[in-house]
Amino acid sequence: MITISETVVDLGRRRFGIAHELGHLEMRDKRDLLESCTAQHLNCWQKERSTGDRELLANKFAAALLLPERFFAQRCNETDPTLDVVSALAREYGVSLTATARRYSVFCEEPIAVVYSSSGFITWFQASPEFKDLGYFVNVGECPGVDSIADRIFDGKSVGRKPKQVSASNWLAAGRHNPEAVILEQSWPLTNYNAVLTLLWIEDEIDDDDLF
Repeated sequence: MITISETVVDLGRRRFGIAHELGHLEMRDKRDLLESCTAQHLNCWQKERSTGDRELLANKFAAALLLPERFFAQRCNETDPTLDVVSALAREYGVSLTATARRYSVFCEEPIAVVYSSSGFITWFQASPEFKDLGYFVNVGECPGVDSIADRIFDGKSVGRKPKQVSASNWLAAGRHNPEAVILEQSWPLTNYNAVLTLLWIEDEIDDDDLF
């Protein structure tokens, strides 16, 4: 039996929670079957010291189950990458925005990265294959740059929901990109989690020519 707390009212979160628990069952996870998974577990997209990789794998299973490659992959390249597109897909498939965004980045053919920031710090990022091929890395563990949209959201400032050009240095580790390079950032607040979900798109060449 799988039960979901009545406090979880979002349909996408409820469906993802059920799929997450099915993931534990399918992987024959060696744990107490009466143990409850929390919101923290459902937001776990990296290996953690306390739980190893079991919550991460359960989340990956849930995403693959609810957003199957056969149907979902082609939908990720019908238009320019934005959180608006991700949000529409999340509603269509009945899956949470964050899980849909991560799955979207797997199949998007543009150089994008989905970034999750919590309490003012970058927690994790998931890059598309094209983003990885460019060799850029998001500053996990640091604060988004002071000129980023995400930083303004954490400061409580009013920002739009559309993509905007920002300095690449707000997000990317130094050493490869031109210090004056810009990228597209679209950030939305996740108010229930004191978090921000960001989609970065390297729309134009940003390499520092002096380094190559």
